[in-house]
Amino acid sequence: MARPVGSGVRVGLPECGRPGHKGSHVTLNGVYGSPGHVRQRYRCYPPEGRAHTFVGIMAREVVSAGVCEACENHLERHQGPTMPRRYRYPARAQAAALVAVGKGEPYASAARKARLWARQEPTADDDGGQLVANWVEVLGPAILAHYAEVEWPETLLLDSTNFFVPDHQNGGTKQAFAVMAAYGYPAAGGRGRAWAVSVSPTATRQDWRTFLDALPGAPRLFVSDKAGATLAAVKGCWSGADQPVHHRCEWHLRDNVVKLMRPYGLTSYGSPEMELLNDAFHSPAGWSAFKDAMQPYRNVREWIGREDKVVTPQVARRHQIPAHYSVSAVERTISRLKEMLEPRRFCFRNATRTNHLVGLMRLELNGQANERDYAEIIRTHLQTHGGRPGRQLVIKDPRGIYSLRP
Repeated sequence: MARPVGSGVRVGLPECGRPGHKGSHVTLNGVYGSPGHVRQRYRCYPPEGRAHTFVGIMAREVVSAGVCEACENHLERHQGPTMPRRYRYPARAQAAALVAVGKGEPYASAARKARLWARQEPTADDDGGQLVANWVEVLGPAILAHYAEVEWPETLLLDSTNFFVPDHQNGGTKQAFAVMAAYGYPAAGGRGRAWAVSVSPTATRQDWRTFLDALPGAPRLFVSDKAGATLAAVKGCWSGADQPVHHRCEWHLRDNVVKLMRPYGLTSYGSPEMELLNDAFHSPAGWSAFKDAMQPYRNVREWIGREDKVVTPQVARRHQIPAHYSVSAVERTISRLKEMLEPRRFCFRNATRTNHLVGLMRLELNGQANERDYAEIIRTHLQTHGGRPGRQLVIKDPRGIYSLRP
């Protein structure tokens, strides 16, 4: 069968996916789609059998000016952005939107930018953020899986924070949800990073247990501000030789006692009492010296009596544990998540989708969010799923029931 005139271009053409057609001669064969969203068709000429037209699992948008809008390099007309064959948004636009919401940008704002990228006008029933919320649902898991941690590190810093919304029934506030975070340090002095984040209606012992059960392995050390639910969950997850050492955050211990010392006038710069406090949590000798010096001060003395059973064994083993003594790193993670989620806290009601979102935020905080890398992950995901991103709104809660509310 004769080939169409002028259709012999072979630079970067896809291979036909039919069985037995690998290596067949492929040519351009016209275009399809509406203005502004024209895609390329191809024709396969197998050694045996009839020629046929195909598009491929992923279609390519036709480059009208011969220049890539992203990198400004020259492209053949059939080498434009890849996208599902009947979808108007290229992988790069989806990636840009997912990076944006990972930075804390609202769904609606990210959706407007995606529509501008794809030269797509919003419809009457979709001019808000549902477009990008759907991408978080169906494409977010592929990106999160690519960067997923495989086990717990040597050291874990654990902390959580609660978000509140107005309670119109009593005029006060009520809890909307909680965010739990783990900041990890690998062994041998590896660089720390936000290891895991999760949202749940509350941050009870069972919530922490579910959070910690999500990865295999046992940390050698975990650091927290208070014992409470985190300590109970850790003891429930790991026991015997696997149970990590618990270290109370030294910064918070110090801050608590400074507040009690201040009314006695002991906290001025260079005071002997502050010098003793600065060394109190570093060694048994330092703790003993501080205790002796604080005996005349009732409130401080009573605080020491309550905390001594925790601090005494802690300072004795301090030289044996990895050099991570406070939760400051995980508190910074929590603080950044608070900044990004707080303005829209009343919008988050679906636990699964919100967990995908905070997962993207974790990648942003770790410096892993990258538009080009996300686009490549999305393309690979679409290729392996027949060019279809997946069914949307599968995780939708039943009407009137919210999975992210206590």
